[in-house]
Amino acid sequence: MTHTDQSDRVEMVTREIIEMIRSEVPAANLTAESALQEGGMDSLRVMSLVLRIEARYDIELDADDGGDLRTVRDLAQLVLRRVDGQP
Repeated sequence: MTHTDQSDRVEMVTREIIEMIRSEVPAANLTAESALQEGGMDSLRVMSLVLRIEARYDIELDADDGGDLRTVRDLAQLVLRRVDGQP
C-alpha cells in the first residue's frame, strides 16, 4: 500500500468519526486536528462513540488505547491499525 493510499484511508476514517461525533453532539465543529475532548463529549457520549466505532469497523478498542490519542486523526489511525490487525 502506498503512502497516498494510507493517507486516503486515514482521511476517510477521520471523516466518518467526525460524523459519528456530530451525531452525538450536533453543534460540534470538529476537524481532523481537533482534540477529542472538544465539542462537549462527556463520558457517556465517548462510550457510545467507542461502541459505534467498534461495530462499524468490527474491531475492539481497549481502555489502554486512549493514552496516546489526542486528536480525531489519532483515533482514525488507531482504528486503521486495529482493522489491519496491528496493535
